[in-house]
Amino acid sequence: MKRTVHPVGIAAFVLTARLDSFSAAAQEPGMKRSAVTKMVRLLLARLGVKLMERFNRMAVLTPQGENYLQQCRNAFELIDETEYKLLALSAAPLRAV
Repeated sequence: MKRTVHPVGIAAFVLTARLDSFSAAAQEPGMKRSAVTKMVRLLLARLGVKLMERFNRMAVLTPQGENYLQQCRNAFELIDETEYKLLALSAAPLRAV
């Protein structure tokens, strides 16, 4: 069965991991705490791997979470590079063949 990637859930995970907190992630524009928590919870359930532990109001990554976070950052970086190259190509004048 093919798995579907959920970029919004991944982005919520990356944001929560970067800020070490669901509450802090929810302070970002357009985010609500309940939505961040739900998106990350759905991602974790889909993956079936514990990526973070909650201690008081902090979210602490497990070793698997650290690895997943790095892979997600690499993927987002690749997307950014691809978009940059695409925009650079579209700004270049077209040549007749």
